[in-house]
Amino acid sequence: MMVAMTDASVIEALGGATVLAAALVENGYEVDREAIYKWKERDFIPWKWRGRVAAIASRSNVSLPDCFVDSDPEGGPRQPEPSPPDELQKAS
Repeated sequence: MMVAMTDASVIEALGGATVLAAALVENGYEVDREAIYKWKERDFIPWKWRGRVAAIASRSNVSLPDCFVDSDPEGGPRQPEPSPPDELQKAS
C-alpha cells in the first residue's frame, strides 16, 4: 500500500524549511524561511510555489506525487483564478 506524500513530507524530503528556503533564494525566488515553516505547519504549499518547489525536487532527485503541480487536484483545495484586470475595473 502506497502512502500519500503530504506537503509537509515534501518539505522534509527536500531537506526541511531552511534548506528549501535557501534553494528557492539561490534560484532567484524571494521567500522567507518562516513562510516555509508555516507551509509545513499547515501542511499546504501554496499553488503559486508548487512549480518552483517541483523544479527543486527534480534537481534533487526527489519524487513528487503526480498531483503535486496539478491545477485541479482531486479532493484538494483550489484557489480561485484571478480575474483579468479589465474585469476588476468593471467591478469597481
